[in-house]
Amino acid sequence: TEECWELVPDPDYEKPVVQPYEKVTWDIVKVSKANPDKTLPDAEFTLSQDSIPIYKGITGADGIVKWHKIGTPEQALNSSQDIEKGTYVLSETKAPEGYIVTAQTWVVEISAKGIKPVIKKPGGENVTDSVLKLDSQTQHYVMTIENEAIYNLPSTGGPGIFVYTIGGTLLLMAA
Repeated sequence: TEECWELVPDPDYEKPVVQPYEKVTWDIVKVSKANPDKTLPDAEFTLSQDSIPIYKGITGADGIVKWHKIGTPEQALNSSQDIEKGTYVLSETKAPEGYIVTAQTWVVEISAKGIKPVIKKPGGENVTDSVLKLDSQTQHYVMTIENEAIYNLPSTGGPGIFVYTIGGTLLLMAA
């Protein structure tokens, strides 16, 4: 007898598509709103999925966020290129001393590990080109996040009204 083989395509099999892309590094840099040349250390950020923090980042003296995956040893990733593919919510969780936490959040879409992410506001407005700019010196894409300093009101008063109240009461009693 003769055996016949029929090639039947498997509907669950997806053919791989190879698309070349350029690996890039993107950094988040924390600066003072009053003085954009002043970088801010010790700010903390998270990249979360479904409200669960996946990556935590802390700014160094240069203001650049160094990331590490939560649940792994505190070893920093080599760069942002090592963040896995996915859609994350970027938020600041702790501001540097003397500054206010940024209330703004961003949606960061990484379609492949090591490529330039797409950054959007929570409403869906794409802001990648306006916030992620190529630094000509380092050849890294840089997202600058500004922090406002905590507003301190100056002390404008004297000793208060306590002395005047007691003095007025004594004058009334003497009269």
